[in-house]
Amino acid sequence: MSGFEYIPKCGKIYVVTLPSSNAWTQILTEAQAKSCRGIKIKTRFVLGQATAKYFDYAFSATPNETGSVTNGTGYGTNSGSGFGDVLSPTSGMWARTTQTGVILEIQVYD
Repeated sequence: MSGFEYIPKCGKIYVVTLPSSNAWTQILTEAQAKSCRGIKIKTRFVLGQATAKYFDYAFSATPNETGSVTNGTGYGTNSGSGFGDVLSPTSGMWARTTQTGVILEIQVYD
């Protein structure tokens, strides 16, 4: 057989409510991300919510907030629609928002 070898993945779901204080909050610990081979993060809609709520995400509790950073020490912004990738945030992940009621659903594939 040729091509890519199939590697099964087991998913775990973590749910975190972010405070609206714009403070970086740990959403994945180092232990939760230790054997991670892929990740999906999105905001959870609640009854009566009309639009997705944005959040920023980073791979450190104190990301670089100045200029255009491309070395992995900065942060990304998501519109709330979520994202998925085959990254492995081995040191954990952090997120923040200024909106109230932002609930993140983090699915980690081991």
